[in-house]
This record gives sequence, structure tokens and C-alpha cells, in this order.
Amino acid sequence: MMKPEASDEALRIIKSRNSLMIRAMPSSGKQAISYDSDKDLIIARLRAPAEENMANLELLKLLKRLSGFDFEIISGKTSKNKILKRV
Repeated sequence: MMKPEASDEALRIIKSRNSLMIRAMPSSGKQAISYDSDKDLIIARLRAPAEENMANLELLKLLKRLSGFDFEIISGKTSKNKILKRV
């Protein structure tokens, strides 16, 4: 499996916060995580399509792999804009 691209700032935010605002971009062709400081949100480019929860599952696995923490989606399960909480 290829290593996802992740900015240093995005990794710092993911590892230091108990909740995250995320904009998911399914069917992006590659995995990449970046941070938009103007909007204070993580942008997650995902390979999986937004069908049958596949993009959400990919997002949760990606965050676990990058941070070592488990997250759950507390808002936006069917939206590109999500709020996640560390569990």
C-alpha cells in the first residue's frame, strides 16, 4: 500500500486535537491529507467513492494509520463536511 501524502501541519493538528473538522474528497485517485488554516479544517483526499460508507471507512483507517488514534464520525456521515471525535 502506498504511503499517503500528509502535510506536517495536518499531522500536527490530527495528533493534537480531540475533535477535527474534515472536508472529505472521495474518488480523488490518491490519498492525501492537508490543512486549510483559513477555514481551520483538514482536507482529506480519498481513493474510495462516496458509496456504501466506503469513503468514511477509508478516512477512519487513514487517520488511525497517520496518528495512531481511533476517531468516530459524530456529524456528517453522508456529507463531505464532517466532524470527527477521538475515541
